[in-house]
Amino acid sequence: MFIIKFFIYFTLSFIILSFPVGNKPIFSHLNKVAKPYTTELFADLSEKAKDNLQAGKEIGQKMFSTNIKKQDHIKTQYSSTQKAESKKIKRELKKEIHKDTYTPEEKELLQKIIEES
Repeated sequence: MFIIKFFIYFTLSFIILSFPVGNKPIFSHLNKVAKPYTTELFADLSEKAKDNLQAGKEIGQKMFSTNIKKQDHIKTQYSSTQKAESKKIKRELKKEIHKDTYTPEEKELLQKIIEES
């Protein structure tokens, strides 16, 4: 229904604005009067649209920026995928884990905890 009404109103407006007055259609006379205002209006709208597009572009760049501020670091020196070296690496890692030194008192307390459980 909306489309039909729109088509009827558009057709009537077009016919009315096409009537000639002084060898020119009414639309030309209206355009002559409104041209300074419409030119300024369209210039302002164009400027606002460019500003909004620039702001959107900046937000998009910030949102999808790929700059990495923090990087992961490997704490061990071993990052190989070869199987021959993996057993050696595991042994060395176990040695690093067991490097902790305990005082005799700590060893006794640990032994008691193990025995109780």
